[in-house]
Amino acid sequence: MPGVSLWLYNTTFGWIISGPVPTEQIYNEARFTSCFITTSAWLNESMPRQSKAEDEVRCENHFKMTHQRQNDGRFIVSLPFRDDTDQLGRSMELALNRFLSLKRKFQRFPEFHNEYCAFINDYLALGHMSPIIDPVLNTGEYYYLPHHAVFKSSSTTTKLRVVFDASMKTSTNLSLNDVLLRGPVIQPDLFDIVLRFRLHVVVITADVAKMYRQVLVKESDREYQRILWRDSPDKPMGHFRLNTVTYGTVPASFLATRVLKELAIANVSQDPKASNSIMKDFYMDDYISGANDVKEA
Repeated sequence: MPGVSLWLYNTTFGWIISGPVPTEQIYNEARFTSCFITTSAWLNESMPRQSKAEDEVRCENHFKMTHQRQNDGRFIVSLPFRDDTDQLGRSMELALNRFLSLKRKFQRFPEFHNEYCAFINDYLALGHMSPIIDPVLNTGEYYYLPHHAVFKSSSTTTKLRVVFDASMKTSTNLSLNDVLLRGPVIQPDLFDIVLRFRLHVVVITADVAKMYRQVLVKESDREYQRILWRDSPDKPMGHFRLNTVTYGTVPASFLATRVLKELAIANVSQDPKASNSIMKDFYMDDYISGANDVKEA
């Protein structure tokens, strides 16, 4: 190509050509960059930066002051409330209506009902959910989460997952999510992780099973993670508490990833390489890393 100097290199991955990009490619690069600029503008305009930063610092400080670790190594976190929870109104009646709608779907699709029951039974068996023997309903210091199913056809294990709706408005027009802090994003960008991943000769991929549900929620905060459930219309309605970090609540992602970061911090002197990898190579529950050889990996 006239006026262009190209170089040929033999690398581990084969031959590559390196050199200046043509003018039309520079235009495409500028357009690609503008996508990130536009996205950044949208994010910045969605909430005043100062207010967002203050909330993020507040959420981080709340975690530092309230998290605990049990003798078995499991973490306990508190829900980072933005405001007083007494602003929440009644929620049980609304959650009950949503469940009755779900029950009608169970009657129409027995297989769907069976899969839903299997998921909830697994929640119970693992101790991630506990029955409330005598629920006190004359106080507003609780919140009932409606729930529904989502399907993930690509899953090799459970295609049905029950998710919880913490955005349901109570009688005061406030939801649980309205009174919770979201927390900052503390993991690296996926783009950075993938770039590092492509440099490794030997790659490692893994994931944390049921990541959110590995983290316990403080007992008193579980009152804001109540659900209604029964596996048969012949049984009385059951009241339950979810004992772990719950997807559907706005701080769930922060709490789970912040615990992962805390685990890395706690082990930095014992195993600095592993600690650094946990900090840099996790994207949510997916571990994407590698090494220069099998022994190092």
